Amino acid sequence: MSGAETAHALRATSDALIADLDELARLEREKRILALDDPRLEAMSERIEALAGRVLTSTALEQDLSEAARIEASADAPSAPEQTIEDTPPREIHTILDEWRAAERRAAQAAPRSSDAARAALEVQRLRIEYHGARQRAEAPSQPSNAPRPPDSER
Repeated sequence: MSGAETAHALRATSDALIADLDELARLEREKRILALDDPRLEAMSERIEALAGRVLTSTALEQDLSEAARIEASADAPSAPEQTIEDTPPREIHTILDEWRAAERRAAQAAPRSSDAARAALEVQRLRIEYHGARQRAEAPSQPSNAPRPPDSER
């Protein structure tokens, strides 16, 4: 992965973490006011657990990316990222979609339960989150975003 790719992956992962943590806090505040016999309580707890798992996965990925960026920067590699995560601009939606589609194809072609399948699934998840963030930024002036749409592999 080049320095620019590392920087963009760090930006996307950081954006996704912030969004997931905001959603976790929102759901937890909402759950706290539900009556204990409310039928939504269990489903909300399951959603919180899933988000927390995604946060854990994202923090591990972010740590790996941070280490790679630090090593490149320490070695004065010409490809080392030069900007902070905050100053790294988000990628364009079409670029994210192209990578998402390719990751979906790799996931479909990988042997079940293989390391290739696990890597592809993680990449699909990261790109889904990155796409969702890019859509939210693109739609922010006009309307709030819905859930991320899966890529149309047949286009």
